[in-house]
Amino acid sequence: MTKNEQTEEKLKEFFKTHKTEIPDNGFSLKVMRRLPTEKDHSWIVWLIGATGISFLLYHYIHTGILLNFIENLLVMHFDMLLISIAVFPIVCGIVMLLWGKKEKTFFG
Repeated sequence: MTKNEQTEEKLKEFFKTHKTEIPDNGFSLKVMRRLPTEKDHSWIVWLIGATGISFLLYHYIHTGILLNFIENLLVMHFDMLLISIAVFPIVCGIVMLLWGKKEKTFFG
């Protein structure tokens, strides 16, 4: 044991033997009841998100981007759509592995 560890053990033992309990008499409960409740501000995040989605949807409808996207999905073959959806996680995984080897900090 080092000197610091011995001192630490002695301090723990000292405080354990000389511990005095102060009577609470309901003081903690009274304080906890008088504390103000925290207000929930999560609605701000939902409002900003809904506003952003609404703006983008309006923009995509107004410029015709959404209609072109839907038309391209309808004429695309199902197997090509499935392959394009399945390839994305594979490419992301390979990029993450290569980046992790280069940086040495991504995976630990």
